Amino acid sequence: MAARSGAPVGPHGKWVMQGPGQHRPLEQVQLRLLCVPPVGIGGQCFHAWSRSLPATVEVLPLELPSRGLRMGEALPYAESLQQLVQDILQGLGREVLSAKPFVVFGHSFGSWVAYEIVQELARRASDGWPQPLKLYVSGYRAPQLCGSRHDPDRIQPALGALYEDEFWEHFERRYGRNPDLQVDYIRSFVVRTLQADFTLLEAYVPSSLEPLAVPLCACCARGDSRVRPGQLSAWAKV
Repeated sequence: MAARSGAPVGPHGKWVMQGPGQHRPLEQVQLRLLCVPPVGIGGQCFHAWSRSLPATVEVLPLELPSRGLRMGEALPYAESLQQLVQDILQGLGREVLSAKPFVVFGHSFGSWVAYEIVQELARRASDGWPQPLKLYVSGYRAPQLCGSRHDPDRIQPALGALYEDEFWEHFERRYGRNPDLQVDYIRSFVVRTLQADFTLLEAYVPSSLEPLAVPLCACCARGDSRVRPGQLSAWAKV
């Protein structure tokens, strides 16, 4: 898959979209933060983080296919979360991850992607792939609670295969009315990417539930309707 014609590619390749001031000189970096975004969103959602982090921390926001600078890439972009993770690691390369110590962070959809990244890196350890210092997951239930039967939305737990009008009805009921998504041409532009993400989530089966060899921190907001307290604490099993 190629980046959109004419789109700039940063020093870490097309899988990382850094904002102004996010790229740090290598000799300055003490820690890298690999960030996986939620459904339908590009790496730009992490661009503000660098302003609140020390200059020694470099944020690497993942830019997944079909969004942001990679908007022109084909959909569906992956048949499974595991295939997506293989593509991410192939795109990043061992050298980028080996250059400095790093942690992995994922929010919502990104939580399960981040979990699978860490599991896949563990499988590749014998081939010299580096291991993260820690995994952070935010706003999503533990991987063993995969499947629509565990989704907190009991009205319509699966969104990926819905017709467009029905999709937006249940998307807004679940996440609220986003003023940026009220124009028809914007909706038609982003709906396939959103549904591709939901399809991956709804079909997800963990590659492994073996406990991770690195520390894990799971968090969510108080009153988050997308993850129940017991679903968050269930991360302790991995």
